Amino acid sequence: MSRVSFAPSDLLENMLGTKVGSATVFSALLDKDNAIQIVLDKDIICEEWYGCSDGTTTTGYMKIKTAQIIHEFLPFVHLSNKIN
Repeated sequence: MSRVSFAPSDLLENMLGTKVGSATVFSALLDKDNAIQIVLDKDIICEEWYGCSDGTTTTGYMKIKTAQIIHEFLPFVHLSNKIN
């Protein structure tokens, strides 16, 4: 089983331009070098809906079909082969 690690806040901001607490699966759009890996828990993949913040540290929230994330968004950002 591989170990999950998170980037230090300065590296996160440098790679994705996001602050701690505001990174979401949609932050992959900002990964110009395709250097990040997105890990989705099996329980999340089994859910009909995926919800996350709007990419800010405010109270905005987004809800989208999980299947759209897996089958449309991740292939779009070239991460479909990195689902764990």
